[in-house]
Amino acid sequence: MTARHLTSAQHRRVEWKVLDRAMSRFSTDSLIVLLQAALVAPDSTPFHDHLMLLFTRVLRTAARGGIPADAADLPVLVEASVRAAPGRGVVTGRDPGDVRDRVRFTVAGEQLLVHPGQLAHPLLVLRTLKMTAAAVDEALHEVLGFGAEDVLELVLRLTDRSLAAFSEAWAKPRAAPDGEEGREVSCRVTPAEVRAAAAIACADPAELVQAARRPERAERAMQWLTCRMEDLPLRYHPDMPLLGPVLAVTAHGRRLPVPACAATEAAAPAVARLLPCLPPAGLEAAEARTQELTVARLAQLLGLEAVPAQPGPVCLLSSPSHRYDIAVVSAVADGALGARVEEGRAALSAADVPAGRGRLVVYGGPRFLGPELIHDTLFLHVEEVAEILHDADGDLAALALFVLELTEHPGVHGVFYRDALDAWSVWHRGGTLLTPGPDGDDVAVVPEVVRDEIWDRAAARVGVDEVLTAGGLPTAGDFRHARLSAPGVGVSGVYADLEDATSGGPVVVRAATVPPLVIVAVPSREPGAVLDAAGIAGLADSLRTTLTTIAPTAAHAALPGGAPLLVQVTVAHHAHPHPAGPDPDTTSSGLAGGSANGDGDAAMEKWLLLRAGADPAAGRIGIDHRPAAARRVQRRRQPGAPHPGPAPAPSDRAGSPRPRRRTGHRRRRVHRGLEHRIPGHVPDRHHPRVARHGPRLHSAAIPARARPGPAHRGRRRTARRRAGRHLARPRRLPPGRARRTAAARAGE
Repeated sequence: MTARHLTSAQHRRVEWKVLDRAMSRFSTDSLIVLLQAALVAPDSTPFHDHLMLLFTRVLRTAARGGIPADAADLPVLVEASVRAAPGRGVVTGRDPGDVRDRVRFTVAGEQLLVHPGQLAHPLLVLRTLKMTAAAVDEALHEVLGFGAEDVLELVLRLTDRSLAAFSEAWAKPRAAPDGEEGREVSCRVTPAEVRAAAAIACADPAELVQAARRPERAERAMQWLTCRMEDLPLRYHPDMPLLGPVLAVTAHGRRLPVPACAATEAAAPAVARLLPCLPPAGLEAAEARTQELTVARLAQLLGLEAVPAQPGPVCLLSSPSHRYDIAVVSAVADGALGARVEEGRAALSAADVPAGRGRLVVYGGPRFLGPELIHDTLFLHVEEVAEILHDADGDLAALALFVLELTEHPGVHGVFYRDALDAWSVWHRGGTLLTPGPDGDDVAVVPEVVRDEIWDRAAARVGVDEVLTAGGLPTAGDFRHARLSAPGVGVSGVYADLEDATSGGPVVVRAATVPPLVIVAVPSREPGAVLDAAGIAGLADSLRTTLTTIAPTAAHAALPGGAPLLVQVTVAHHAHPHPAGPDPDTTSSGLAGGSANGDGDAAMEKWLLLRAGADPAAGRIGIDHRPAAARRVQRRRQPGAPHPGPAPAPSDRAGSPRPRRRTGHRRRRVHRGLEHRIPGHVPDRHHPRVARHGPRLHSAAIPARARPGPAHRGRRRTARRRAGRHLARPRRLPPGRARRTAAARAGE
C-alpha cells in the first residue's frame, strides 16, 4: 500500500454549495462576530484553516439577513467546512502558544499583547522583524512615508485590542496533558466569547491609527495594508497565510479588521513586501546596518567587549576557551541569505580551524533557514542563539558543546533537523543527540518538538515582565541572562535573577512578584573591590529575601495599587561627607564615624558608611554604599565609639590604662572571650575566664536604667579584689611588644 499525497489542486478544492447551504439561515453580521470569536479562541486553533475558509466566504458573498448565529451553531459550521474542503487538514502536530498566557512584546515603547497565530515561534519572528526595521526604516521613510516598525506596531495594536477584549471571557489555561493520548481536538466558543467579539469584530481600524506613536505614518501604513475582498487571491497553501500582508479588508461597504491570528501571520509577509521598495543605495546601507546590528547583538549575548566597529560582509570571531569559531553574516535582499551563509562557511574552512573545534555560522536578517542537513558547520540565526542562551541560563559552555556535537556528529554522516531549536531542545534535555558508536553513512534525524518553548518561557516570565515594565526597566527577555526560581516554602510569587552588560558596566537586577519588587544593583569595577559583581549580587539577594520572606517587611514593601518598589544600590567611589549639623539621633545610630559623646576622632566624623534616600511618590529607594570608608572607620574606631556590638571596657587595674594591643593579638583575645561581648548573653560560670574574672559588663551596651550606680560599682570592685590577687599582677605582653619595651628601657 502506497501513501498518496494531495496535489495543490486537491488542497484548494472546495464544494461551495455545502458551505453556502450551512450558512444560509444565519445573518451576515452574526456570522462575522461568531467566526471572529472562534478564530481568536484558544480551543479552535486546530481548525484554523477551516475557520478562515468560512470567514472569507462570508465576506465574499452578499450581505443578508437571517437568524443570529450563536456559540451552539459553531460545531455545525465547522463540520460543514471539513466536508466541503477535505484537503485542508486539522493541525495536530504542534501545540501553538496559549493566547490566555498574556504574553507581550515591546514595540513603539509599549508592551502589547501577542496572538501566536499559526507561527511556530511568533516571538522569534517579531524580534527579527524589529531588528530589520531598525536597519531599513530610514530609507523606507523617504520612499513610502512609513517603515517596517509602523507596520509592526499596527499588527500588535490589533492583537492587543482583540486579546484585551477577550481576556475577561476566557477561563484560566488548563494543565497540559502528559502525553499525546487523551488530547481533545475540538472547536467551540462560549457565549461570553461571542459577546466579547461583538465589540471588536466590526470596529473601524482607524482607532488603531489614532493610538499609534506616529499617527501620520501609521495612517499611510494602514492604507497600504488594506485591500478589497474581491482583490485577494485567496490561494490556499498549508504553509502560507491565506490573507497575506493584510490588516483590514473592505467588504459590504465598510472596512473590517482581520482576526488577531491573521494579523500576527501578516507581519512577516508585510515586511517582505516592503523590502523590494528600497532603492539600491538604501538597500546597500540596510545590508551594512544589518551586519552591524547582528555583530553587536551577538557580542552582547557572548559577553564580547572588543568587536569591529564596521564589520565586513563576513566577520570572524573565535573563542579559544570554548573551542569554537564563528562567522557572522547577514542578508536583507530576497534570495541572498543562502549565498551569504555559504560565504561564512567557506571563510571558516579557509581559516584552517583545527580538529576538535566547533564551527558556527551566525546570520541575521528578516528570514530564517529551513530544514538543514548539518555536515561540518552549524547555522543559527542570532535570535536563535539568544533563545539557546536564555534556555541555558547564559551558560556559554553549553552552547559550545552543542555546536561541537553537531559539527563533529560522531558515528553518523550528518544530522538533519527541520528546526534548529528542535535540535537544541532535544540535546539540552537529553544531554546528547548521538550515542557513541562506529562511524557510518547514516543520517541522524532530530524529532520535532511539539510545544513552542520560547512561548512557554515568555509565559512563565509574564508576572516578572509586568513588574519590570512598571518599574521602567526592559522585560526579562531583553537581558543577557534571565533565570526564574521559586522563592521558597511558604512564600508565593516568582523570583527573577537578571544580569546584563551595558556601556557603563555590568548591571545586576533582582525582581520578585509578591510583593512587586525590583532591586537594581551596579557593582564596583575597581580591582579587588568588596562589592564586585558577585558581592553586589549577594547583597541584592539578601535585600530581596528580607523584603519578601519576612511578613512585616513584605507587608511594608507592598505599595498601594500593586506598584513595584524600586531599590537602587550603587557603590560610591568618593567618601560621603556628613551633613552639616548632624542630628544626635543620626550620629548615635552608627551611620557616622564619630563617637556618641562627640569626643571621637575628627577624621572619622566626616565618613558616612551608607547614604540612603527615598522618593515616596515614585516608590523608589536609593542606597549608596561606601565599603572602603567602612573598612577605614573600623580600623580607626576608638573605645567608646558606637558600633553594632558593645565597646571595649577600660582597664580595671590601678595605674595607667591598658596599652593598645596589636590587631592580631586582639582578635585572638576577642575570639576567646566572645561570649562576654555579646549584649544579652548569659555567661557560662564554669568557663575559666568567668570563674576567675567574672562576666564583663560594658556600660555602652546596658540601658541607662540598668547601669549600676556608684555604690554597686564599689561593691563589685571589692568583690573582685577579694576573689583573687591576680588582678595586681603585671600584665604579660606579646613577645614582640616585650622585646621593644625592654629595648626602650635599656636605652633609658
